[in-house]
Amino acid sequence: MPATDLASAVVAALQPAADNPPAARNLPLAKCLRAKIIGLLLRKTRLAAECTSTACAEFLQVPPARYVAWEHGEAVPSLPELELLAGFLQGAPTPRQQSDYRLLRQRIIGAQLQMARQASGEAAARSIVPPETLRAYELGERSIPMTNLSALAQAFGIKLSAFLKTTPTNSSAAQATDGNAATLPGFAANRQNAAYIRLAMAFRHIQAEDLNHIADALFAIIKERAQGDIAEPNAAS
Repeated sequence: MPATDLASAVVAALQPAADNPPAARNLPLAKCLRAKIIGLLLRKTRLAAECTSTACAEFLQVPPARYVAWEHGEAVPSLPELELLAGFLQGAPTPRQQSDYRLLRQRIIGAQLQMARQASGEAAARSIVPPETLRAYELGERSIPMTNLSALAQAFGIKLSAFLKTTPTNSSAAQATDGNAATLPGFAANRQNAAYIRLAMAFRHIQAEDLNHIADALFAIIKERAQGDIAEPNAAS
């Protein structure tokens, strides 16, 4: 299995279980089994890439013991960590600012979770994580283990693959992330901008031509407002 397919392979492996929700009493067992599946895929992909667990841990900037725990199914990585690891094992360029990349992805995934929760209701997630934990996930303040992300996607009735992003295994993706290190991740890291991220997610299916018309209209409104703000002080004087 090519290393570049790691994140999507994990999602594909977890999706069948998500399509058949376990009974509430079986949730801990289901979570354990998902962790084991992720661990096996991590180990298989790493060995195929002829890479050591220590090298993977160093790249991801996590303690070696934590990475080993992932492969043993005793702990679980997040989707952004899987995306980063996929690029590393493939030998492709990856973002230099890992913390910025992770935070940006956490914000985006959190915004998707919030929209799904609002559509399905609060009760859907109560048996999975406490409300305060879910809120931290939605604001991008906490990393979401893949087992919890899978269970929440299942509870909200959405495909786990909806959270996937093209992994940073090509130079354009890496350069785009690095080029925006001082702007886009910083913008996403500000919890006050969550509404803008949700708006961007809502626009993702709109055709480019239609988006251009929307942008032109917004620009005209902003320009008119700015001219009005300038005119008011002049009139007062």
